[in-house]
Amino acid sequence: MNIQTVTYSLFTLVLAVIFAGIVFYYYNPRRKKEVEEPKYRMLSEEEPESPAVQRQHQRRIKQIRKSPVMSDPDLPQEAGNRIPGISLLLFAGVIIFLFWYIASFTPAISGWSFYTKFEKERSALNRTATTATPGKYLGNPMAIAEGKSAFESNCAACHQSDASGGIGPDLKGALMYGSTPDKLFESISKGRPKGMPSFGQALGNDRIYKIIAFLESIRP
Repeated sequence: MNIQTVTYSLFTLVLAVIFAGIVFYYYNPRRKKEVEEPKYRMLSEEEPESPAVQRQHQRRIKQIRKSPVMSDPDLPQEAGNRIPGISLLLFAGVIIFLFWYIASFTPAISGWSFYTKFEKERSALNRTATTATPGKYLGNPMAIAEGKSAFESNCAACHQSDASGGIGPDLKGALMYGSTPDKLFESISKGRPKGMPSFGQALGNDRIYKIIAFLESIRP
């Protein structure tokens, strides 16, 4: 799991917690009991002096019920309600997180770039390919057996299971691009013109080494 995935996950979690806190604050039973019910009760218990005043009060009740903000000075107010400490803590945490995120992943500030990271990873892969050791399993019976199985699964369709050739050339003799372990590794991992595909990504270096060990074991 890379840093971007962790960051996005934390950011999503923080937003979810903030949303849950807001929902809990506005819809918790205690708030409804202490603020909302007295507000509606005061309105409903008033005795209007005339039908006109009654209609006016009814309209006022509907307006207040539709609006989350209470502006009538005669009704219970929320101005004195303290903001929960957890909400302040979450708010401060989000601000700090946003500053850190901007400072860490803005190229103009930190120099971070996806392309730079990609180039580093590609350079590391190239170094690994440069320092490949195709002959590391030569003469190893277990590796040869595994190489034979990998060869039959991936190469036999073109070269036959005994490497005697078919669509592709006979791999037990001299080859156009070289028959040494280094040349075989290059041919298998990168491919060759006229039909030989690249198997480097599909097989990986280690399995290619074992296939080379198998081919070397059946050469006359």
